[in-house]
Amino acid sequence: DPLPQSFQATMDQLEGYLAGASAYAAGDWETTIAALTPYLEFRDSRDLVYDSYVRLCQAALKAGDLEESRKQADQALQINPDGAEAVACGMGIADATYEALMQQAQGNLDQGQWQQAIEICKQALTVKSDDQQAQGCIGRANDGLYQEAAARGQSLLNKCQLNEAIAAFNEALAIKPG
Repeated sequence: DPLPQSFQATMDQLEGYLAGASAYAAGDWETTIAALTPYLEFRDSRDLVYDSYVRLCQAALKAGDLEESRKQADQALQINPDGAEAVACGMGIADATYEALMQQAQGNLDQGQWQQAIEICKQALTVKSDDQQAQGCIGRANDGLYQEAAARGQSLLNKCQLNEAIAAFNEALAIKPG
C-alpha cells in the first residue's frame, strides 16, 4: 500500500531539512543555506521555520555575510522574540562587526591615520560600549594627533613662524591639556 501523498511530502520535507542540518554540522555553509531556504515557505511549523532562520543566520555569519546573517536573525526573532538561539546569533553578528571595526581601526593606527581610527573606534563603542580595547585605540590615536601637532609646532618654532607655531601647540594642548 503506497504512503498517503501528504505523508510522503512531509517525509521529503524532513529529509531535505535533515540534509541542511547535516551540512550545517559539517560546516558547509553554502549547502546549508541552499538546503534550508526552501523550508521558509512552510509557515505551518513555527519551530521548523524558526530553526531554519537560526541556522541560516549562523551559516551566513560563519560565511562572513553579516548583512544576510542579520536579516535571518531578524526573521527568527519575529517568530520567537525570546529565542535564545536567534539572540545568540545576533550577538555573534555584533562580535563579528566589532572585530571587523577594530581591525580596520588598527590598520588606520598603523598608517598614522589618527582621525579615521578615532571615528572607527567610536563606531566599535556603539557595538560594545565601555570596551577597553576601543577606548585604548582612541587613546593611541589621540597620542598620535598630539605628537603630530607638537612636532609641527616645534618645526614651525624652529623656522621662527611664531603665530603658526603657537596655533600648532594650542592644537596639541586641545588634544592633551596640561
